[in-house]
Amino acid sequence: MKREFFSVFVQAYVTEHSKPSTWSWVGITQQDENHLPRWSNNGGVDPAMINWLMKPFTPVANGWSTTAKCAANLNVPVSSAAYTFFLPCNIQINSICEKNATLFPRIWDHGLVNLK
Repeated sequence: MKREFFSVFVQAYVTEHSKPSTWSWVGITQQDENHLPRWSNNGGVDPAMINWLMKPFTPVANGWSTTAKCAANLNVPVSSAAYTFFLPCNIQINSICEKNATLFPRIWDHGLVNLK
């Protein structure tokens, strides 16, 4: 019961801080298929508490691939239909995270910025 309440609380926070009917970065990444998702900064909730599309959570079933390593939440008007899914980190979508250099993909690694 405690875990279910916490999961609902986390989803409510994400929904409240996301624009309606859009994807938003939540600050979770996963570098390879064999490890668990991790927060970009310390202090995040257990990623198992996130409302992933496919349950029980497995990376590949939730969109993870070598090119889709960042988790985003789809905020839709019916909150029970909202979910989190892996997308390519270089997609330009909203973020509910604190905006600092550690939370953005290294855009120069993707050829989006020419830093010479």
